[in-house]
This record gives sequence, structure tokens and C-alpha cells, in this order.
Amino acid sequence: MIPMQPEYLIKPTSDLSQWQQYRCLPVADAVTLAFCHAFSEVLLSQRQHSELTALGFWLREANLAQQLKRHLPAGQLSALGHVLHITPNNVDSMFAYSWCCSLLMGNCNLVRVSQSSNPVKTALLQVIEGLFQRPEFSAIADRNLFVEYPKDSPLSAQLSCLADARVIWGGDDSVRAIRALPAKPATRDIAFGNRWSACLIDGDSLVADSLPVLAERLWRDVYPHAQQACSSPQVVFWTGAKTMQADLFAVIDQLAETQPRQLTAANEHLLASQWLLANQQAEQIFRQRVTAIRVTQAQTGLCADGFFQIVNLSEKAQLRQYIDEGLQTLSYFGPCPDPQWISSLAKIDRLVPVGQALAFSAVWDGYNLFSELTRQVTYE
Repeated sequence: MIPMQPEYLIKPTSDLSQWQQYRCLPVADAVTLAFCHAFSEVLLSQRQHSELTALGFWLREANLAQQLKRHLPAGQLSALGHVLHITPNNVDSMFAYSWCCSLLMGNCNLVRVSQSSNPVKTALLQVIEGLFQRPEFSAIADRNLFVEYPKDSPLSAQLSCLADARVIWGGDDSVRAIRALPAKPATRDIAFGNRWSACLIDGDSLVADSLPVLAERLWRDVYPHAQQACSSPQVVFWTGAKTMQADLFAVIDQLAETQPRQLTAANEHLLASQWLLANQQAEQIFRQRVTAIRVTQAQTGLCADGFFQIVNLSEKAQLRQYIDEGLQTLSYFGPCPDPQWISSLAKIDRLVPVGQALAFSAVWDGYNLFSELTRQVTYE
């Protein structure tokens, strides 16, 4: 019996003690697929926020069928059990992707959502609550709880003891703190710590006609989460002709002007620019709504919300000296780099065209979530 109760963000049909007793559903069960389809339809019909439209698009029946075909392990599978999700506060909709992957695998889920207040999170929880109230989805509602509680609450320790898996999103310190909590001997930890991403642009492939296309795609990878998503590029590596660099960021700036911006972001851009200019050989090439600074050595995590650090390369082979195992996604414009060569540079998990950096997959940060959240049943 758990002495403490979290704050439920969606009125539960079962409390924690009942939730522990529910048996899992089959992998890719018909009712789960129907729920995901309904979830997608509601999100795509409302189109309240771009992040939720993207989630609705990912949940489309055709895309889920493709994800299951590509990433579901072969053989006889069963749900892993009861899964605790500790979700991030920098990407408002990420908890839904993590949850949906586990849901598709038939697991019972308890999702600890960040206490940060924002309209995207509120709208998303309202949609889920509306679906939970439909009689045909009662089995889903019973097995899935959404809660919030302070980061330092002892609830994380109590809930960890119930979990067959902990999906942990956050900074390295947050991951270490959750991993240090006692859990069942067989509990699986699937952890997503600090990562950063970059873009590789071949200037020789950039012409005037393609400038608006590249600008729109690069901005698409940045603006939904104010460039705070781990897969949003913070650094732009540039090879070939440099003549259109300033023009590119001028076009991106026009796109950025259509989005709201807080005064604090402008101040952060100014301070980060001054620090880079004072501490290394750097050159500011554009600064209005977005900021672009040419640097000799990028500083990851320095600033966000339309802040780009450009590193000029004389050849692609120079990438080796600038990247480390923290690099998650490398998006590219121009010829596709050889994946084998790219993967030899560092522990890069994703190579995608510019504009697809935020496209979620069941394989993320090198984890196959379908595999990690299921049990392989063997027969001799």
C-alpha cells in the first residue's frame, strides 16, 4: 500500500493500489490501436498547437502500422508490465510519445508529467481525458494514470518499487537521481539524458531558389519547442561556398517574426553573443529575432529559441574534431553523408534530412522502445 498519493491530472478510474493489480493488454491490441486512431483524429481536427498536430500525424493509422512493421521485434511478445515514465519539461508533448510507445506494447503506465504550466500540456491532457471517458476505451483508462508531484518528492522512490521499467527523460543529473532509487531486481531503466544535435549544410548545393526551402525546413526543426528539444540543431556545420550564410538566416528571421517571443530570450541571445565574441574568435553574421554567430568552437547548451552557432569546415572530415558522443541527431542539406562514415565519427544515433529532426520514431537515442518495453517469450 502506498502511503502517499500524487495529484492526478486526469480523474482516475483506478487508484494506485488497483492499478498495480491490472493485467496488461496484448501487444498491439485492437482496442489500443483504435484508441491511438481516435487520439490522432481529435488532435488533427483541433489543430490547436503545432506540437499536437505533429503528434496527431505520428499517431495516424498508416504511420503506426509502419512503425510496428519496421521496429516491432519478431517472435512471440508480451507486455513488460507496469511502466513508470518520468518525463521532461523542455518538450511539452514528449511524454505522449513515450507513453504511446509503451501503450502500444500493452503495458500499464503511470506517467509523471512536469509541473510546468503551459497550454500545450493542458490541451493534450484534456484530449486524453475526453478519450478516457468513452466506454470503448475503459480498459485503457483503467491501466493508465497521469500524475504530477514535485521533483524531490519521495513518491518517485515509492513508485519506482512498483515499476517493471522506468522510462527516464531529463538531464544527466535527473537520470542519475532516478536510477539511484531502489527498484525491483529486474526493472529495466530506459534513460534519455543530455544530448545535443547539429545540422550539416553543403553550401555548394545552396542556390537562390532553394534558400526559402532550406530556411523553412531548418526553422521547422527549431521553433516548436523553442530549440530546446534534444534533436533540434544548436550548431550548423557548413562546408562549401559561404556566400549565402547571412541570406539564409535573414530568411529564417522572417519566419521567426511570425512567432511570439519573450523578452528574456532576446536578452539571453545578447549575453550569449557577447560571451562568444569575447572568449573566442567569433563573428556575428546576423542578429534580429534570430541570432547567427560564426564560431571556431561551438558551445552546446549555451542558448536557444533561434540561436545558431555556425562552424565553417574546409572539408567534412573536420567534423571529427567537433563532435562527441553527446551528439544525437545530425540533419543535413545537400548530398547525404555516408551513414557508415558518419557513425564512425562518434555515437550519432540519427542521420536525417533537414526538416525531419523532430520526427519521432520508436527507435530513439539508440533504444528500440518496442523491444525495451516488451518481453520475448520463447518456446523450445
